Amino acid sequence: ALITLIRRWAVPKTRHTSMVLAALGVFGAALFFGDSMITPAIPVLSAVEGLEIVDPEFKDLVVPVTAAIIVALFAVQRRGTAAVG
Repeated sequence: ALITLIRRWAVPKTRHTSMVLAALGVFGAALFFGDSMITPAIPVLSAVEGLEIVDPEFKDLVVPVTAAIIVALFAVQRRGTAAVG
């Protein structure tokens, strides 16, 4: 759909302009999806890092526990918030 809009609305109807606009669109979509994946991970990682204050031996478990929580949240997310709460 984005490529069709680019072809229709690209001011100079050249292949180079269309390709540059398409590349910018794909880059923007990649940034959007990357942001949507990293945003939930940062607060969870920050919360789990608090375990190091309780016991410094938890330092090696921070990343695996964070990954497990994120996977569990994304697995439950498709059921919706009504089923969770």
